[in-house]
Amino acid sequence: MGRRDEQTNFYLRMVENLNECDDLQQFSIRINDREQFFNGFVFKEKPQILNAGFNLFVVNTLSVNAPAKVGVQNKEGLHILSNFTSSQHDRLVRFTSFKSFIETQIGEHKLSKVGEAYHDFAGGGFTAVVCLAESHLSIHTWPDRRYVTFDIFLSNHLHDNSSKATAVYQSVLQFFDAEVLFENQIYR
Repeated sequence: MGRRDEQTNFYLRMVENLNECDDLQQFSIRINDREQFFNGFVFKEKPQILNAGFNLFVVNTLSVNAPAKVGVQNKEGLHILSNFTSSQHDRLVRFTSFKSFIETQIGEHKLSKVGEAYHDFAGGGFTAVVCLAESHLSIHTWPDRRYVTFDIFLSNHLHDNSSKATAVYQSVLQFFDAEVLFENQIYR
């Protein structure tokens, strides 16, 4: 059995073990001599492998809420992480149109930008991080694969910003005409 098959079988066994757990308050595994902790995760549904490869392991709905205790929702803020594909190739190549779009979103939702970094890669694709008084958003694009990773975290320090985080995220999906591959919403 090759290394890839061993790793895939390891992940399959891990998911089988998770499926046997009724209450997942703490779970840890060893991968490549590093202990990986999943503390306080509450699974919305039993996880199942969607894709396993040499460096890739994706399960459905790993954690939608990560409260300190089951049944207690922490209202510190909403963090949305998403991987998606886009049919809008031209919007994946350079950051210019995304920067203009996201500045409009920040203004419309009355968020406070405190810093930003944008970078176009030679050959296409870009990365960007926008620091907000409320926290941050980031994006990375791979036009050759039509692939995007995006995350936004807005804290609820002065008031509940969860609806703003959700609205910006939904607008990003529309901007890219996205097909979501993975989405994780964590209250933390």
